[in-house]
Amino acid sequence: MRSQFYREYEVVVVNDGSTDDTKETVEKFFSSADLPSGKLINQANKGLGGARNTGLREANGEYVAFLDADDVWYPTKLSRMMSVFAEVPADVGLLCHDEVASRDGNFVRVLRYGPYADDMYRRLLLGGNCLSPSAVVARKNVVENAGGFSEDPNVHSVEDYDLWLRLSRQTKFRFVHEVLGNYRLHSDSLGSDPEYNLRHLLNVLDRHIREYSRLRNLTVIDHFLIRLRRSRAFRGASRLARWKGDGEQAFAYAMASVATCPVSAKNWISVLQSVVATMKKKQDVGLTVIS
Repeated sequence: MRSQFYREYEVVVVNDGSTDDTKETVEKFFSSADLPSGKLINQANKGLGGARNTGLREANGEYVAFLDADDVWYPTKLSRMMSVFAEVPADVGLLCHDEVASRDGNFVRVLRYGPYADDMYRRLLLGGNCLSPSAVVARKNVVENAGGFSEDPNVHSVEDYDLWLRLSRQTKFRFVHEVLGNYRLHSDSLGSDPEYNLRHLLNVLDRHIREYSRLRNLTVIDHFLIRLRRSRAFRGASRLARWKGDGEQAFAYAMASVATCPVSAKNWISVLQSVVATMKKKQDVGLTVIS
């Protein structure tokens, strides 16, 4: 934060019931860092949605930006995003820039968010999440009018996706295709737990598919795309399971994706990938000790 070229900002840190030395670390940082304004809020654990909502309530700015965990903003991030807000129409309530993804300090790939669509709600629901919290800057009143982040434990780990869906019905998005941050991947995060993430993602999809069905008469294509979207959720869980080295779980999720939408070639490829992962894991076992 201290490296930002843009200086007209405040920092609100929400200590969401942590039992480590977060409070002392943040207080030390505020006392030594050259920040325009800093505020620490200590609260009992409310989960990620509750922590972000507390930050929103404490925010005094017209715009809000979110910085999660160990993610990093480049020094030009805030200045560039604020200059874009000065140029776009007032009905644009959210901007999202690109990021570099890294793991253990090593470059993985560039995350290109978007693309923009005239019907962003449909794009997000049927095409999947295409934004990242640490890459978003939004008008505070727009986020508040949408109800903020969900604090429902049944959507934990996908609160951001749920909010983007709700926001897309109330405001316009713009994607800034410039890399202005670093998204750090962690194997122990909630978002990397296949079962946990899948269950909550399906909860969000079910809620918004019902809303989408209420808003319009669904066509045959819509019904197909809904099945395809649900199958992608299972395929994503399969990919996460493979990444974590659980080939058998990956296979189960891949088969669920095929059962949901058997005409998708990608779902069948996921089955083959999970089979290969399972076979490789068995080959890697050189010695079994029976006690």
